Amino acid sequence: MDRLLSWELDVEGICSLCGTHQESRNHLFFEYAFSAEVWRAALLRLRVYNAPTSWESVIDWLSAFSGDRQHKVVVLQIWQGCLYEIWKERNSRFHLGTTVPPSKICGGVIRIARSKAVALKNSERKLGTDLVSFWSVA
Repeated sequence: MDRLLSWELDVEGICSLCGTHQESRNHLFFEYAFSAEVWRAALLRLRVYNAPTSWESVIDWLSAFSGDRQHKVVVLQIWQGCLYEIWKERNSRFHLGTTVPPSKICGGVIRIARSKAVALKNSERKLGTDLVSFWSVA
């Protein structure tokens, strides 16, 4: 939304999630308390604590994330799932007027990551088998 406003398009600039702040990438991901709660709750499932909640810090943190390949892929999938599910919630509120609590959105994020693991396993990639094993324990 911040880009659309910078292009001087006639769009509403107020966040569809909170209704009070200017909608921007930084606000939606993850400076707004609602989206930060989804992000933190999803990462808690991985036993990841104290993750940053500003866009630039999250990008830096993801780039520098240490650990084995499997763990890094899972964290990246959680991040992607959060972006998708939060954007989907934003659109649902804007277009349909429906609201889903953060806990259900977090559940959607986890389902996305698990589905990706199964898809990788079905394509006979070793990483997929490792990820399915990870999710059966997590």
